[in-house]
Formats: sequence, C-alpha cells, structure tokens
Amino acid sequence: FPSHDNNAYTGYVYNLQEGSAGIIKSTNFGETWTSLSTGIPSQTAQRVELAVALSDTNYVYAITCGIDRGFEGFYASTNAGNTWVNRYNSNSNINLLGWYNNNNAGGQGTYDLAIVVDAKNKNRVYVGGINMWGTTDGGLSWEGVSYWLPYYGEKFLHADQHQFKYSVKNNAYFVANDGGLYRSDSIVIGTWNSGDPNYEFPTRWKFISNGMQITSFYRLGLREQYS
Repeated sequence: FPSHDNNAYTGYVYNLQEGSAGIIKSTNFGETWTSLSTGIPSQTAQRVELAVALSDTNYVYAITCGIDRGFEGFYASTNAGNTWVNRYNSNSNINLLGWYNNNNAGGQGTYDLAIVVDAKNKNRVYVGGINMWGTTDGGLSWEGVSYWLPYYGEKFLHADQHQFKYSVKNNAYFVANDGGLYRSDSIVIGTWNSGDPNYEFPTRWKFISNGMQITSFYRLGLREQYS
C-alpha cells in the first residue's frame, strides 16, 4: 500500500480445536510477525478475513465467524492495527453470514467469507457470506447489497461469496462466488425494507465467467461392483 509499503497482515483460521484465533502483523513484509491485541475471542472465532482501505491504510477491518459458522464480530482499527474496536452491535438483530436478513443463527463462514473496503470511502465496507452486505459508517450499521434468491431484482449475486476485490486499473469491483465471477463498476448499498413489492437492489452486476474453464467437481459417488 502506498503509505505503508512494508506492512502486511494475516488472519488465523481456527480448526481442530487447536491454536487460537487472532490477527498477526508484519511491518517488514513478512520477515517477522507480531500478534495484535484485537479483542477477537481466541477460542470462539473460527475464521478471520481482513481488508485495508486504499484511501487511508491506517483503516483496517476484520470480519469473523463463530463456532456456529455465523457472524461473530466486525473489528475496526484506525491506526494500522495498533488498537481495535468491535463495531458489532448485538442489538442490531442481524447475522451478516446467515441465509436471510435477520439474526437467525448459523451460516457458512468457514466456507464463504469475504470483505473489501470501498476504494474512495474508508468508512464504507462490503462483506459477504451467503449474501452481500454494506456499511457506510465503519460497521456500526448494515444494509443489504445482494440476496442469493431473486426476490430483490434479477441482477443478483449467486450465493456463497468467496472473494471481493477492487481493481485500481479499471476502477471495478470483482466478486467470486459459487456461481462464478461478477463485476460491477459501482457498488450501491440498498435496503431490506423498502416496502415496495417491486423493489430491486440498485447495484448492477455483470456475469463475466462465460468461456472460463472453471468447473469444480464438488462430490463424487461410486457404486461398488459385485461379481
């Protein structure tokens, strides 16, 4: 990143009841690492994903999933990781990693978890699990960007978000999920509660996977041959 060329961060995946969840940081591009004091619960957060704001690299965000693979917390640092605050409001009645726009437990956070900071606004962040959500105030409040079922318009994202990336070359956002690769030149946060039965989420996504040889064989079934 322009103002912190040697800074690097990595998250920790909690698995097999070993180790502890957290974030470690390097200021010499990976030669040495330091564990950060983040407030992330070491034994109840299973996975951590990080994003740094291009417009101000002091702003670093982390989203975590819990033991039930649902939303555990959203952590923010405004001083390059030196101190952190959990911005998740337990009264907000949301599960950012769930199937729906409410606080139903569970999710798929160990399988699909993504985050990216808006290129121009350091307080605007987009996260994804099954669906895509966005915040304009650094994680204090959240609204929908895309739903995995076609209830909010036809230009919706496929379920299960794995990677969110921004390209400085063409100023576009790219999303990789179980349905393939999508692009948008502008992400616009919508609302779950418009009251309009014909409401559509405003972000327009373009499917760009045509011609890619990216089929993934998910499972294989065999029948034993008897003589």
